[in-house]
Amino acid sequence: MINDNKDALAFDDAVDPVYKKGFEHGYWLQRANSPDLDALIKGAAKHEEYYSGLRSGRQEAQRELFRDEMEQIEKDLEKDKDKGMDMDY
Repeated sequence: MINDNKDALAFDDAVDPVYKKGFEHGYWLQRANSPDLDALIKGAAKHEEYYSGLRSGRQEAQRELFRDEMEQIEKDLEKDKDKGMDMDY
């Protein structure tokens, strides 16, 4: 598959590969709710780019998890409303 988004490709080339690797590790470890992520971040503090990527990846995963939860709540509320279980608070 060819990616026609030239801006995304240019950004991807501009990102430090060590930062990118840290970001991906932080992102996926947070999504998996890994208990080792905090220790990994502390241990990586001397490796600035990787450390920064880990923290950013963790934050992005947290934002996405929060958005996913909010979307699910909205869907549940919409289902309740459709069923006539509308509640006023």
